Order: sequence, then structure tokens, then C-alpha cells
Amino acid sequence: MLLKDDFIIPAHAGNYMNVQHIIVKGANEEIGYDLALLAKQEFSTKLYSYVDPIYANGRWNYFKRVWPAQAERMAGVAKAFNIDIANTLYDTSSLIFGKGGVGCSAVVIPPSMTASGNPLVARNFDWYMATPSELAGGKSVKGEWKFNTRNQITEIYPTDGGFATMHISSNDLLNPWTDGINEHGLYVTVLFDPGAPALLTNISGVRDAGISMLQLPNFLLSTCKTVNQCKSAILQQHIYFAEGQGIHYLIVDETGAATVFEVDAETGQYFFTDAKKDTPFVVTNHPLHKHPDLYSYPLVFMDEEHNSFTRVCMLDEEIEYHEGLFTLESLRVVIDTVLCAFIDGERAGVKRPFPERTFWSICADLGERQLQTMFYLGDEGTISGTNRIRTKRQPINLSFSQLPAMSRNE
Repeated sequence: MLLKDDFIIPAHAGNYMNVQHIIVKGANEEIGYDLALLAKQEFSTKLYSYVDPIYANGRWNYFKRVWPAQAERMAGVAKAFNIDIANTLYDTSSLIFGKGGVGCSAVVIPPSMTASGNPLVARNFDWYMATPSELAGGKSVKGEWKFNTRNQITEIYPTDGGFATMHISSNDLLNPWTDGINEHGLYVTVLFDPGAPALLTNISGVRDAGISMLQLPNFLLSTCKTVNQCKSAILQQHIYFAEGQGIHYLIVDETGAATVFEVDAETGQYFFTDAKKDTPFVVTNHPLHKHPDLYSYPLVFMDEEHNSFTRVCMLDEEIEYHEGLFTLESLRVVIDTVLCAFIDGERAGVKRPFPERTFWSICADLGERQLQTMFYLGDEGTISGTNRIRTKRQPINLSFSQLPAMSRNE
């Protein structure tokens, strides 16, 4: 059942983005059906095709084995599109309506260093104010949207298998992939990683097999409670990368255990880099299995404020000089140190000739299942004496709306 579909931030001429709030609850097939109808009606989503029905059937059977809830949601998607899931060319495992990217920075503060006694996570989501065609070197085509102008906060409450999840994302209604938390306090977020596979293949359909890089976060949140469970689940999957962009994953659980999962582009091997106990953990956009600490960094210049290695240094310094226990409010000050909004992007280390902004910023208390978010609306002028632009942001506080308080704190 679709319980909610409205706009927290509506489309407005003065705002860069809108933010839609979607809540679905019911059997997994019903959830897939409701999301597919929404994708068709509001986003004109069309399913991708495989080259042969054997791929569609194999993929469906794969999900029935490793992620039954997704297989049921796929059946609901098939019903909404009036196709026979057992005999089709179509990929019903995704409801894609656009393309996306992830720059980003993240910080994990262990429970021993927080006022609430819970692990805290902060994360900036950065990307370009351009269309996919422009970023690829061409001109925008008619009807094309700029990146992250249409975003969703999605709450999913399955009644027949899988955990309740809450996501902030865009691009795919069935697999909201960018940031998410589940009812057990597991948090998964995605960041750009140039050391990961970046294959120029389709994210859906054609000859895809296994679980996509964008489906992995929702898979983990739907099926796992802890970091160790996530590691075990990951090591049993064939994960394919596409869309020409490599990514790595920060995974944090309610105990404060944290790891970054990476796939090496050259060897295809899976790597986990764990946070040290009772030590803050900083993640940006370089492979941690190749650059685990400051001693392995290349030479960087601190005026390149958006350089991946520079951001780690800036965040480490901000954390080091923090006094007292961390709260969500004090963690906001830390993560805002690396807010992306520069007058001269090239000087700051921005890689492409387009403006890049922090589209949303999250500070999360995993014990409370609470997300304090800030969404980018536009620019408000420059900050004197710096290379920075002051931005207009809208705060939105999020928690699971359909869970009783006791189950949120189990």
C-alpha cells in the first residue's frame, strides 16, 4: 500500500531540487507493484531489456535464492507492467528514471566519543550541476534533467520478509541506493572510488547477471543487521559495476562497527577496511585498500580543498580539535568543513568543468535511527576571503514513521 507520496521540498523556480517523500507498506509483491505504478505514472519509467529471456529468468531465480524479498518485488513490477515474469525479456529488478553520481565525504564517530552513547555518522553527497549528456561531453537533450533535481526519501515496510528501511536517493525507485538505514540501525552509504571497476556497460538488462552496484545497499539493509553479516553476504554475491563510475561502500552498525567495502578494478578482489575501535573513521574518494593512512598519500596541496586526500586531512584536524563528546549538532560543524561549493572549482580540485555542490548532508544517530538532513536549494553569494560560496539549505529531520518506538530501540 502506498501510504504517502508528497513533496517535502516542492519543485520551485528558485530551488535547484525537489524532494519527494514516499512511504510503502505491505507484502513485497505489493511494494514492487506500488513503486512500479509510481515510476510509470510520475517518471515515465520504462524497463530495460535483456538480449535473451534466459538472462531475465536466471536473474529472477538468483534473487529468489539470495534475496527473496527482491524477487517478490520484481513480480510486483512485472504485474504493474503487465508482463509474465517467468517468460520475459525485461529486467524487473530496477525502476530507473535517471542517472546519478557520487562524490562525497563521510565520518563515523564511535559510541565512546558521543553524548548519546550511540555511533554517529555524517555524510556529504556531492555531485555536478549538469545533465548526464553535458557531463559526457555533449549537449543536453530535450526533456533531460540535471543530476539530483528529483530526489526521494523512501520508507519501505515489508510485512512478509525483509527489514524496514529508509533511504535518501534518486534515479531508481525500486533500489534507492545512495544513503540508507534499516530498523536495526545498520547504515549504508555510497561514495565515488576511482580505484573500483568503472565499466561502460548498462546498469540494467542486456547481459547483466548477479546484483548491481546500485542494488547492493538495499540488499544489505533488507537482509542484514551487523557489519559482519554484511561482509558475509557480500562475499557470496557476484556484484557488477556499470555506468562508467566506480564506487565504494561505507557500512556502519548500531554497535559502532564500521567498514569500507571496495572492489579492486585490476584484480576484481573484494577488500574490507575496518574502522579501528574507539577511533573516528573518515572516508572520501580514494581506495582505502591502496591508501590506508596519511603515510600512503601522494603529495597534495591544502588549497585544493576538494581533493580527496585534502578532505581527509581537514576532517581529521577538525575532529582532533573538537572538545567534549560529539552530538549531531557538533558533528554537523565537522562535516560542513568539507562542504562543496567553490567560486573557482578548478583551484579547489573539482575534476569537471561544471559547478559541483553538496546536494544533501546527513548527520545520523544510529541508536535512535534518526537522520538530520540538509538539502541544497541554491547559492546565496560568496564568503569573503575564501574560495567558497554560501549556500541555501533546508533542514529536514527523519525517522521511521511506521515503526513502534520499542522496535526502533531493540
